[in-house]
Amino acid sequence: RRLEDFLESHYDIIFYDRFFNHEITAGSYLVRRSNFSIRFLHGWADYEFSLPKSFHGKDQGALHMWMVKQSSRAGGQRCEQLWNASTDYTSLSYYTVCCREVLRRSNVTNIRIREKGQGWVRDGWLTNSHWNPTTDFMFHGRKEADKMQYNADADR
Repeated sequence: RRLEDFLESHYDIIFYDRFFNHEITAGSYLVRRSNFSIRFLHGWADYEFSLPKSFHGKDQGALHMWMVKQSSRAGGQRCEQLWNASTDYTSLSYYTVCCREVLRRSNVTNIRIREKGQGWVRDGWLTNSHWNPTTDFMFHGRKEADKMQYNADADR
């Protein structure tokens, strides 16, 4: 696949859903240069200085709250309470689901969130690192330490 396959010109920012949970992926996104995009990215980056003193999920948690604040929909206060009280991945997941419910009803038209399995990056462990050239563009989370030496004799 080509990166161009994922571009949609009527959106300023394109994210995608993680396959195995409710998160919008913070690690890879496509941005068209616009005033909206610049304001959005600066606002998201500024969360570095106002993360709660909880198990906040770093940039991932900040992305969800910043998107909720951009949506101007009711319910964001409850999500923020959950975020401030999160102590582990389970409670952080409750926060994420809360944000997704607010965003599901939102009126943000400049941002596209591609559905599960429709992103340009995916976690390789989902298919034991098997590559599919018709659907895959890039793997996420590949580390040098995870590389295994291939031994052709072992397959015989």
